[in-house]
Formats: sequence, structure tokens, C-alpha cells
Amino acid sequence: MARVDTTNTADFQRFPALSLPDQLAVQMKYYGNTHIQISTALRSVYGIKKSEHTVRGWFLPGCRLEAAYMDFVDAVADTSVKKAKLLAMRFSERAIGTLGELMTPTHDANIRLEAAKALANKYIPDRQASCDGVKLEDDFPIELA
Repeated sequence: MARVDTTNTADFQRFPALSLPDQLAVQMKYYGNTHIQISTALRSVYGIKKSEHTVRGWFLPGCRLEAAYMDFVDAVADTSVKKAKLLAMRFSERAIGTLGELMTPTHDANIRLEAAKALANKYIPDRQASCDGVKLEDDFPIELA
């Protein structure tokens, strides 16, 4: 086991290098299980008896499972982003088609406008509008100007 020092978690094991019981503890922590639930699972699955207090200590900053836990969180987040991007790519053609359909004269003008704005916002770079020389309405709050 590595020591806690000024480098914090730099010399601790990362998730793939952990033992199976430690990997289980990290995964259970990520998915919202309590420390007592993790302790109970370690006892029932691996015959490892650790108290709730001990398990809690594993995840404290600079302790033995903190770096592995952060690795796991990052890996799950990266996977989620990749899945979301693939899903967005899969449905982008349908979304553009829907926006095109909503811009037809058979729909209300406000719906057509919002669809056109959504399409334009996607494909035309955003430019900051300037209010120089524009007279504001008297009832327009000056802090919003």
C-alpha cells in the first residue's frame, strides 16, 4: 500500500491494477452504495471482513482508493460522452429533417421562426450583436441593455 504524502494520490494504484475486491468497492461507491453496503458485499462475495469505518476511510482524499475511484468516474464519464455523441450523430439527420418540416408554411410562424433559428444556430457562427446607436424602449430595463 502506498503512503499518503504531499503528492497525494500520484503513487497510488489506478483502477485496472486493483484487486477484484477493491474494484468492487470502487464500482459500488460510484453507483451510490453506502459504505455499509460495500462492507457487506465484500464480506458476502469475497469473505473479506472490513468495517464501515474502514471502507469509508479508503475513499478519503489521499487514501488508498481515492485515485482509483477518480479513474473510474473519469472512465464512466468518457464512455457516457462517447455514447451521447454517437447517439447525436445517429439522430442528427432526423433532427435536421424535423426542423426542415417545421419550417414549412403549414406550421405557425413562431414555430417556423424557432426551427429556422435552431438550424441557423447550428450552422452559422454566433456573432455578438451591438446595440451602439440603437434607441431602447423606455420600458426596457437599463441593466439588460
